[in-house]
Amino acid sequence: MRKIFLITALGLALAIPAHAQFRELFNNAVGDVWGEAGRVGYREAADWMGKRNKAGIALDETRKKLLRPTFKGLVDRVHVVYGATMLEEIPAPGGSILLGDSLGQTYCGSIYIKGRYKAGDDSQLALLAHEMTHAWQCEDFGGLEKFGFHYFREYYRGGRSYEDNKLEVDAYKFQAKFEKKLLKRKKASTKKPVSTRR
Repeated sequence: MRKIFLITALGLALAIPAHAQFRELFNNAVGDVWGEAGRVGYREAADWMGKRNKAGIALDETRKKLLRPTFKGLVDRVHVVYGATMLEEIPAPGGSILLGDSLGQTYCGSIYIKGRYKAGDDSQLALLAHEMTHAWQCEDFGGLEKFGFHYFREYYRGGRSYEDNKLEVDAYKFQAKFEKKLLKRKKASTKKPVSTRR
């Protein structure tokens, strides 16, 4: 059924005049087709990840403390699987979304990190900040299926590009901001106190 709908939608592209209003309507309709595929595909991906990985653990107290100012109580609800087996692609209309060699993937409250747990590792903490952004987005949209819809629709709207997907752009922006905060914190902790004695 989905293939018939997709073929029909693509066939309409040839029949629709180049008028901007019609083009926008068509692009919105195709984006929604991608979104519907994401609603199903994201749930299937979450199930695949859950079956192939061990149960996750809570964030450690240090990471909770550093992430809590932004993510509030979400830091207490997520579980992280370190050393996870990662999914490489998610089925999508006309092919799949290639995830490639991703270091992290998030399915609402379940965060999967490819690398082993490294206490005090700022690069892993920055990656967690990126993935926590997706966990927050997922909760904000209302769960896995709704997040899947929005993620796939934004993937289509971004020219079927991971880097131009609005949800990824937002996560990378927060990650960069968080990395600056970590660097500033590190510099402040390594400064030598100035002695007032003579």
